[in-house]
Amino acid sequence: MRWSRQRLQRGWKNLIQYTMTDMGIWLLKKKDLKKKIDTVLTHPENLIFADETGCNASMKNDGNVAGTKFITKKGTVPQQMASTKDHRFTLLPFTSATGDAVCCVVIFKSDKIEPDFEVKMGIDVRKKPSRNNIGEIDIIASSGKGNYFPGGPSCKYNGKKIDCLTFTSESGGITADILIKILKYFDVKEMFPQVPGGPIPMLLIDGHQSRLDPKFIEYINDNGHRWKICLGVPYATSLWQVGESAKNNGTFKVEFYCAKSDLLVWKYERGLTQSIDPTDIIPLLNIAFPIAFGRVDRNLSAVAERGWNPLNRILLEHPSLQNANQHMRSISTSESTIPSNTTNSFPDLNFNGTDGIASSVLNRIITARLKNKGVQQAYKKWKQEGIDIRKNIKESKKLSSGVLTKNGVFALDNAEFVAGFRDQIEMQRQEAEGRAKKKRKILLCNIAKVQSAREKHGHESEHKFQNFKFEDCGAYLQYKKNKDDKKAMPTTVHQRRARCLEVMFHPSPLASPHASDDKANNKNGGLLFVPPSTRKVGPIAHNGVALLLMEFGRHPINAQNSASLAYNSENIDKKIVTATGNHGDNGNEGDADRKFNFYGGRQR
Repeated sequence: MRWSRQRLQRGWKNLIQYTMTDMGIWLLKKKDLKKKIDTVLTHPENLIFADETGCNASMKNDGNVAGTKFITKKGTVPQQMASTKDHRFTLLPFTSATGDAVCCVVIFKSDKIEPDFEVKMGIDVRKKPSRNNIGEIDIIASSGKGNYFPGGPSCKYNGKKIDCLTFTSESGGITADILIKILKYFDVKEMFPQVPGGPIPMLLIDGHQSRLDPKFIEYINDNGHRWKICLGVPYATSLWQVGESAKNNGTFKVEFYCAKSDLLVWKYERGLTQSIDPTDIIPLLNIAFPIAFGRVDRNLSAVAERGWNPLNRILLEHPSLQNANQHMRSISTSESTIPSNTTNSFPDLNFNGTDGIASSVLNRIITARLKNKGVQQAYKKWKQEGIDIRKNIKESKKLSSGVLTKNGVFALDNAEFVAGFRDQIEMQRQEAEGRAKKKRKILLCNIAKVQSAREKHGHESEHKFQNFKFEDCGAYLQYKKNKDDKKAMPTTVHQRRARCLEVMFHPSPLASPHASDDKANNKNGGLLFVPPSTRKVGPIAHNGVALLLMEFGRHPINAQNSASLAYNSENIDKKIVTATGNHGDNGNEGDADRKFNFYGGRQR
């Protein structure tokens, strides 16, 4: 068959287009060739992207990989083995604008501070471990790529080997502390050398709340290791995030599902337990990660399709955004064509009924028009008067990526944002101090009222609150109230006395005469403040004090904290325990700078 010149040219053109697209070099369409690229990315190696992917070792919701064929009896539904044990983790791949894989981060769901060695390194059951002379596994000889403890997928970036980083969190997701540790690792490795006046690394991520943690904000704005952290617009992460592309995240899910299925079949054929354990996750990632995130051509294609390299704003031509722009243009056009005197535009219309479909549609039209008009007026006011970023950040009730986007802030090193963020932190600190002072003032006032009532009427353990008046019972209930008590204050004296009997053995509040003592007292188990007693105290009895408090008062106490406690054996019926600040042989009130009293079984 002879090929015409036109056919050869068309085939060669298609081959070039396929090759360039596969290598990640964005081939502009004819209409895009006239588009001017006014921004050039001079240091693509300093621009990196990160996107979390939630994963699970369970195969219950994996589904079927497209194109997979099963041989089964006619008329039956094919079934396959699946592990249903939930072992959740988050995969956080870092990719560069050059198309290189930067780092693989794995976050396991666990209450532990860090993952166990077997989980961190993984156990490849298909490999045999090296053993020493006594038959024990040689950890050093069995660790490394291709061994029994393979470790996670490593990357090579800017001439440096980047290890797989593993962390744990209670939710299995990213936290500010983990994010700081990742950036610290990059800084220690000197992956992005920073010189005075030179470029700094830039990380493009979504607006998760961990990015707005004060510790993270302070770290990235430290002059010793500055980072340019930019947050993408919310509600459209699937459009601009590199990791969300089908070439990356989609490929990873398929490869990870297949790797789990293959491992389960391998275990079944050898009579092993048919489950995917936490120690299997790292070996599975060694199979799926290089295919999904380790190929430069796939990464370059994903970066180019989102307009990050080259910076050609190609996202503005996305169909979803085009539809939105057309909708807004149609609204503005319709607004401009409406006559100013709308009352005379439809003189013949007469709406006699207020119910029905016509009325409902009309109400929706009016609501939509009022809303669009309000948006246009707000935008016009914003353009005319400008925007005070620092004030808005400071006064925001909850700081989020939406608030930042509304104020035109996309970089976390924006001077106005940082100033407003610090103002908000200081304002919150002052408000917390004010609330603490108010709460402490109320607490000390209630303590004084209760002590005054005890001196006037005697201890409640003797008269069972019969001598307490209406106000005395109210002060006692406020004194004994805890955060879990949601009951309303009784309105009669009899009801208040009954409630006082119910809460008499509840733990008493922790307070001291000086605000600076509260933290220390809380560390030592807590002390109940009562004005110093004039009673004489007896010798120290360490175990006796602890037993007395646990048996009668049921007040939490650590045996180590009872070294300075003494009680009066002659008046043990009143369960009075005095805590002094020294460790002397006798509880002398003059030996301590500060004085606290414990009331054992029936606490004051």
